[in-house]
Amino acid sequence: MTFVSVSEVVAGRQPVMIRAALAALGLVVCASSVAHADPQAEAMALFEQGIKDMEAGKTDLACRELGASLKKYEDSGTKGALAECYTQLGRIASSWRLWKELAETAPTAELKTDAAANAAKLLPRLPHFKLSVVGPSIPGLVVTVDGSPADLTLEIELPVDPGPIVATATAPKYEAWTSTFTAFEGKVTSIEIPSLRPLPEPPGREAGQEARPSAPGPSREELVASRRKRHVIGASLGITGVVGIGIGVVMGSRASSSWSQAEEACMQMLDPCHGDLLAARKHTDDARLAARISTGLFIVGGAALVTGAIFWFTAPNTERPSRTVRIAPAVGAESVGLVVSGTWR
Repeated sequence: MTFVSVSEVVAGRQPVMIRAALAALGLVVCASSVAHADPQAEAMALFEQGIKDMEAGKTDLACRELGASLKKYEDSGTKGALAECYTQLGRIASSWRLWKELAETAPTAELKTDAAANAAKLLPRLPHFKLSVVGPSIPGLVVTVDGSPADLTLEIELPVDPGPIVATATAPKYEAWTSTFTAFEGKVTSIEIPSLRPLPEPPGREAGQEARPSAPGPSREELVASRRKRHVIGASLGITGVVGIGIGVVMGSRASSSWSQAEEACMQMLDPCHGDLLAARKHTDDARLAARISTGLFIVGGAALVTGAIFWFTAPNTERPSRTVRIAPAVGAESVGLVVSGTWR
């Protein structure tokens, strides 16, 4: 099996660049510094480790490393290695998709032919699933298969990796439905979405029944205590943010200095190095470490500043108690944040 190596990916390494910008906007002052790592070098390191782990039988770990390498740098060799890893792991559909992509995008005709042959070899083992909806049409029906939305208008068999398949169906004013199916190699799994059950109507208020009086609002003492608490939290976060950003600036400066020392050790020519290679490598490693720390501190410091400002400026107003503000965490598949909601009157 022929792969295109990604060894050349890191042939030309770019210097670590630190860019700092200061801006004032409304309530907070944010500082940011971005240390640009070398994605090609990182991709190469992940690729090599993934190959080693795959040869050592650590297939699951190897697939994760190769997948991370492919995200950092698109390379035919990495894609082929990941396809082979997926095959060993039993993820037939994932491997088949990668080989199909390589059959179209590989850099040489020989590699395209090889990828097409590998895809064809997996085709008899490829599991599929087919969706069908039982019962009358429901407005707003949404069906997902393993978290991905399904197009109910397509009545075709779709490839899927062997193993459990989680299907869900939701619609406004209906009870959600979920079920787990199992896909087998070379088989078609039928997934039938049953008729969803309507949610019960909320109980209405009986005739003559008076509405319950609303709960009294917080007292002035409670508002003052809440305001003081929010101000303390906001100030603490603000100070933490400023300290983090300050240290980030120092680490960014250290990264730049270490990189300059690496260039001096190599007589201003890092690739190839014509000077003290060992010293240059040490200074380069120091620069990258300092740059990563700098970036992390700027991110954490900026987040602390923003969060502290939110806590400070959304504290209850003792003069206008009708103003209400709520802060709640928002956690998504790839993000974490805060949601601020409320009214000002």
